[in-house]
Amino acid sequence: MKRLVFVAALLACGQARAVEFRLWNEPLRVGIVESFYASYHGDLGPALVSETDNAGMATTSPRFVDIQSRLNVDLGWRRFRAFTRFDTAAYPDRPLGACGPDATTPVTLRSRFCQTPFYVEKWGIEYNGRTLEAVLGDFYVSFGRGMVLSIRKIDELGLDTTLRGGKLVYHEDRIAATMVLGVTNMQNVDEATGRTVPDYPPENVFLRPVPAPRDFIGGSRVEYRFFDRVNVGLHEVGGIQAIDATMSQIKVLQKIIDVVTPIKSEIDHARETAERSGLSPSHLRSATPVGAK
Repeated sequence: MKRLVFVAALLACGQARAVEFRLWNEPLRVGIVESFYASYHGDLGPALVSETDNAGMATTSPRFVDIQSRLNVDLGWRRFRAFTRFDTAAYPDRPLGACGPDATTPVTLRSRFCQTPFYVEKWGIEYNGRTLEAVLGDFYVSFGRGMVLSIRKIDELGLDTTLRGGKLVYHEDRIAATMVLGVTNMQNVDEATGRTVPDYPPENVFLRPVPAPRDFIGGSRVEYRFFDRVNVGLHEVGGIQAIDATMSQIKVLQKIIDVVTPIKSEIDHARETAERSGLSPSHLRSATPVGAK
């Protein structure tokens, strides 16, 4: 009896319908995907360290609650596609004094636990033709199976770095070519630590390092398929690292300058003293240094 009632209910159901959008008598495809999650981060304890400061010392691990949202909106029409992603990072429970001015905020809480609701993280426009593909905006790229260049998405809630700029792909019969040019676009919020890094505007001149976290990258790849089985390709990648990527070298140079400056001051002072006493610079150079054998 139950089976008969179930079959009757299925027959009585109406036909499923979907909303169809059209633009100039062509179907308009709309896709919306939302990823939402909340998590609580507790103290890792003295035996586990999640972050270190510039001196390599362990920093504190404050407790906090974070809410992350990623809203993907996709529009497709004929051979064109436009997409964008809106991100949200909210902290209902966070340490007091977090994400304040550097002058009044503790070092361990600077640029951390900032309320960043509904900002544009990814955007782009694509054209997909039979032999030509073009992208303007954010895109993924991989050369040499990721050994030469790999800018990709790990997962929906993990690392998601793109290249923001332009991408051109040509493929016909046995030959294919790809050209990319742009700056890296990493996620602005680190879910594990609550740290926020803003997107800096592009530099007026691309021949100098751009502000972190953007690396200027360009590359190309050409490949040919032999006997419909073997692909032979040639690729080239280059770029300019962001300013923060060279900070370690700058620190080393600063230490060298700190050591050389006092020595130069002592030499200048000794030379001035010698000139006042009537000694020539040659006498000064031939003098035996203190402590020399």
